[in-house]
Amino acid sequence: MEIFSGIVDFDHSAVDAFAIAFIASGILTCFFGYRLLRIVLGVTGFIAVGSLVWTLLTGTGYGQDVVVLGAVLGALLGAVAMFYVGVFLFGCALGLLVSVLVLGFTGSGLNVLVACSFTLAGGLVTLLSRKVLIVTSTALTGAWIALAGVSYFVEDFDLVSILSEPNLLRSQGGLHYLMLALWALLAMGGIGVQIRALHKSS
Repeated sequence: MEIFSGIVDFDHSAVDAFAIAFIASGILTCFFGYRLLRIVLGVTGFIAVGSLVWTLLTGTGYGQDVVVLGAVLGALLGAVAMFYVGVFLFGCALGLLVSVLVLGFTGSGLNVLVACSFTLAGGLVTLLSRKVLIVTSTALTGAWIALAGVSYFVEDFDLVSILSEPNLLRSQGGLHYLMLALWALLAMGGIGVQIRALHKSS
């Protein structure tokens, strides 16, 4: 796939590894997205904001007690804030995928206004209906990422480039219908697995 080899001048084996990493990360996101999202975003926000507050307070000459307390509070707030930011971004990714499909099936090229509208709407709606739409957005996004990795090994097919040129969907013949069907089946499987896991945990 041109998009992989075009990012950096990788040798062939490195590009293969990059595509396989796409497939693995996509499968994980598709089937375990909700749980992984909470853990990864929480830990990321905790470490990032806690470290930032620690550095700022230390640099301004506060005592150790103030620095530790501030860092802990900042880390806790960061963990919560990062979760909502991540949820919004995953919703945006879902909105972008929907806009790509709409533009692709209508035969249109990339329309920035339409893509931005769908992306923003997806992020906002996901924030308002978190659990169901996080499961849906991670399953759909993960399935797309996995198939984007698979498409590297399929000659003359590029699911990544379709994000910038949606009209390519219509130029791929029957193959794009097969890929879209596989995307839908994989995503539905991911949604089913995640919902079952949520029911068991509740």
